[in-house]
Amino acid sequence: MTRIPTKIMLALAALAAPLVSGMAENGPDFALKTGPYLAAGFGGDWIDTSSITFFNSRVDTHWAGGFGGFAAIGYRFDYGFRAELEGSGRQDMIHKFGVNPWFGTQWDTSAMANLLYDIATGTRFTPYVGGGIGLSHLSWGNNFRANLNQLPYTYDDSDSKFAWQAITGVAFYATPALAVTLDARLKGSRGYNFPSTGPAFTNISNFDYQTRSLFLGLRYSFD
Repeated sequence: MTRIPTKIMLALAALAAPLVSGMAENGPDFALKTGPYLAAGFGGDWIDTSSITFFNSRVDTHWAGGFGGFAAIGYRFDYGFRAELEGSGRQDMIHKFGVNPWFGTQWDTSAMANLLYDIATGTRFTPYVGGGIGLSHLSWGNNFRANLNQLPYTYDDSDSKFAWQAITGVAFYATPALAVTLDARLKGSRGYNFPSTGPAFTNISNFDYQTRSLFLGLRYSFD
C-alpha cells in the first residue's frame, strides 16, 4: 500500500531544482510576506504496515487507503522560518492482521507544533521543509474486530501518545497573500493499547503507527 505514496513524496521533494530554474519566467523580485497566516488542506492518507502485540506475539497490520485534513495558524518570520500550531484528522479502515481479515475504522485526531523553512526562489513557487511534534489521539470503532467466527470480541476504544511528523512541499503564490500548497507528510507514534471486550489476554498492545499523507491546501497571509 505504501509504494505509490513513497514515490509521490520523493518526487515532491525533488521539485526544488526545476523551481529555481524558473526564476526568469516569474521575475526575481517576488518577496514572501512576514506575519501571521492561516492554512488548511485535505487529501489522501496511507498507513504503513504497522506492528502490534496480539496474543503475546508481534503481528503486522495492513490498512486500506483513507483520507485526512488539517488546519493551522502560524507566523512567518524573516529568513524563511515559519512556526505554526496545527490540528489534523485522518480516517482509515483496517484490512487485515497478518493474513486474517479484520474490520473497523481508525480515527487519528492530532495537535502538533510545527517549525518549517521556506526556500525562497524569488518566484511565486516556494518549496518548504519542516517537521513537528505533538499529541495523537487514536480511536478504533465501527466494531473494530476480526471475523466474528474467529474472535467474537471488539476493540472499540482510544489512546493518546506523543507523535512526530516530517513535512515537505511546495507553495504557489497566486497573490502575495494567497498560496496554493501541496505537501507530503510522514507522521508516526508508538505504544498504543486497545483493550478487548473479552479476556485480558486478548488485549492489543504496543501498536506502532506510521502514516503518509498528501494534502492539497490554501495558505492566507495577513498584513
